[in-house]
Amino acid sequence: MDAELSTLTAIAMTGSVGMTGVVYQFLSGLAADIDALESDPTADALSERAADLIATLIQSQFGMP
Repeated sequence: MDAELSTLTAIAMTGSVGMTGVVYQFLSGLAADIDALESDPTADALSERAADLIATLIQSQFGMP
């Protein structure tokens, strides 16, 4: 697992198009509204969706689940 992670940490992905663009926009929106989201009772569910999006991005880019 560590060997797989080390291969991912050094790969740049553009955030402007396709799956990377979608994930980038979503995560940027979360970061921009972090103060408001911290007190939102549904923030936990939103963070789970963020993790799902990141996993989907990795799978789409590298074929890894």
